[in-house]
Amino acid sequence: MKPLPIKQFILFLIIIGLLILGERTGLLLPIRGTLERLTSPIAFIIFQTFGGVSSIASNKKLIDGDREITTLNVKVAMLEKENESLRRQLEVPFEKKRSMIVAHPIAFDRYLTIDKGADDGVKIEATVVSGDVLIGKIIRTTPHTSSVIVPTDPESQIPAWTTKLTRGEVKGEFGNTSIFGKVLQGEPLEENEPVMTTGERGYMQNIVIGTIAAIQSESRDPFKKAILQIPIDTHKITTVFVVLP
Repeated sequence: MKPLPIKQFILFLIIIGLLILGERTGLLLPIRGTLERLTSPIAFIIFQTFGGVSSIASNKKLIDGDREITTLNVKVAMLEKENESLRRQLEVPFEKKRSMIVAHPIAFDRYLTIDKGADDGVKIEATVVSGDVLIGKIIRTTPHTSSVIVPTDPESQIPAWTTKLTRGEVKGEFGNTSIFGKVLQGEPLEENEPVMTTGERGYMQNIVIGTIAAIQSESRDPFKKAILQIPIDTHKITTVFVVLP
């Protein structure tokens, strides 16, 4: 078996550098869509194989060792995962029938970048899910990619409620943690209780954000909060679904 083509990886890094330059100067704006279309498949393979460009250095021993993997094998494995994800997604009973766009994560810095954009029909503020679990919301699009703000981001601020209709707001904290806050002291909260979207601020209604892992309350504070356990690791997910309005 042939190893992952290093030349393609180097070319990918060069093109990404050009995209960054073009983003800042505007010089490459006319051909940006073409560059994104060329680099997205390579970025997807790298992200799913090594967990993103930033983890390649930490996985150097694996690259230099006995492990070999071909691009074809990666694509086949991802296709199998995508088919399974699609099957599960079609079983989710949304409140009404929705059109969805299948997408793949290709990078994750602060925001999750997916390989579908405005030319594919993705809209800003569209909800992104995996099954009945919230991945985030589209905040920016290019012709062939989109940026997704995830629940662990400090600026997420997602209106949410529990199964007992206790209302609050989910806000992320850097470090892959989400807090269900602004909950009145007199309202009921229970550990292991699901917390879901209320359907406000552009999010779909009743999409699971996480479950309550711990409750924090002080009598002198009018509000209490809960630490959430997020059911999906967005660094490892291979397929997501953009739900169209």
